[in-house]
Amino acid sequence: MRIILIQTIMKLIMSNKTIKIEDNYNFNDNKKLSFIDLTSKNSVLPALSGKNIRYNNQRINKIFKNNNKSLHYISFDKNKEKGDKDEELIFELRKDEENYLLRSGNYIGFIYDSDYNVEIVSRFGETFLKHILNYVSNIYVDEKENEADKSNQKNQFQFILAYLFVNKLEKASISGLPKSYKTIRYHNLKLKGNIDVNNYIKKDIPFKGKISTQKKELIEIEEIINVLACALDKIRKDYGDSLISKRLNNIRNELITKRTKIKVNKHYIKKAKKHRILSNPMFSKYKEILHYAESILLYYDYIPSSQDSKIKTTGYLINVAELFEIYVRKLLTRNFPDWKVDSPKLKYYNDLEHNIIPDIVMEKDGKVLVFDTKYKRIDTENLKSSPSFRNDFFQIHAYMYHYKENLLHGGLIYPGDGDKFNIKSADNKFHIFEIGAKEINKNEKDKTENNIQSNEKIFTEKIRELTLT
Repeated sequence: MRIILIQTIMKLIMSNKTIKIEDNYNFNDNKKLSFIDLTSKNSVLPALSGKNIRYNNQRINKIFKNNNKSLHYISFDKNKEKGDKDEELIFELRKDEENYLLRSGNYIGFIYDSDYNVEIVSRFGETFLKHILNYVSNIYVDEKENEADKSNQKNQFQFILAYLFVNKLEKASISGLPKSYKTIRYHNLKLKGNIDVNNYIKKDIPFKGKISTQKKELIEIEEIINVLACALDKIRKDYGDSLISKRLNNIRNELITKRTKIKVNKHYIKKAKKHRILSNPMFSKYKEILHYAESILLYYDYIPSSQDSKIKTTGYLINVAELFEIYVRKLLTRNFPDWKVDSPKLKYYNDLEHNIIPDIVMEKDGKVLVFDTKYKRIDTENLKSSPSFRNDFFQIHAYMYHYKENLLHGGLIYPGDGDKFNIKSADNKFHIFEIGAKEINKNEKDKTENNIQSNEKIFTEKIRELTLT
């Protein structure tokens, strides 16, 4: 079923019924649009103005939330339990009296629906998205050779899958490809290993010059090799070698020489993912890589199917708020090695089972800094009147109150250009920061990356000042 879902997405991804929208669009403002605004060429939804498309209120009213079981999610935070996930908006389009309400939440990806498709992209552009993906993957150096040719990209989510697969494979390949011992039988003039008694009796009596032997040797796992090779082939076909770093050349050549001509299908992929060698800690990282490989092979319409008509709604999504939280946490971990940086569960009331979980807590010698990351648009001019900010404000102060006398400072961290404001409370305990950088120009990635790194430096220096006071 999952194969059919992903194939359906790819068949309709280039459809003229695809709505492309940025994440966090109109999330807090609830701005209403007229039908002309909604469907004009300059709007975010020109797809709805097609000649053969007629939408009544029932078909145009769509709302997707993260509790929708027809949608699939890629998560990066292994510490978060399923029960921790609150209901969140992904995409909403509905008629409100004479106008229309259009909103998106903190998710990026692609949704296929029987009425129209929705592609949600990062509002900060490819460069910042790639930068935080690097941090999530523990890769802290961006290389120009890794830049993919944008003309070959079909959508942002497809690029993310390919990018994660390549970088995870590069890191895991340091330990070599997964191998296990396998008995290899020989029948030649030289003695290799031990005599294969059964075959010796059958073939070598009377002796004719050759001898049957057997030997246990470490051999790469055929199923895993073939799945990885197929996924890499697909990435090269769509992106060329621009997405694959030079350090991956050796492992790519090894995959080419050791792959077999067996056809990779859904059952073969499942067999590779369930191989017992993946329980070995040395090769456990390949579990995640095979998961990405599976998504790439299926998502890229690699495996054919003819049952698409049965699918009404499906999609693949990534929670960018989760990505942003992990990025900031790892940025602080990297820059403050003497501090413990964590996201602990705190018991606020002894009589209640409910825990509170701040995004980032920095601890050293009994002193604490606590922060909450918020991946949302923030109106710096009307901060006090913002209901969204008011909720964030009370939430972080609950965390700060928990630590009381051990607290040095606390605050909120938003994505942004990094230079709009740095708000402090009267007692100098509460702060608001921005970090990141919006893409300046698609052809000026280096300039954007430099701005991101500059903003990171400013941000970490401000946090360093807080650790000293």
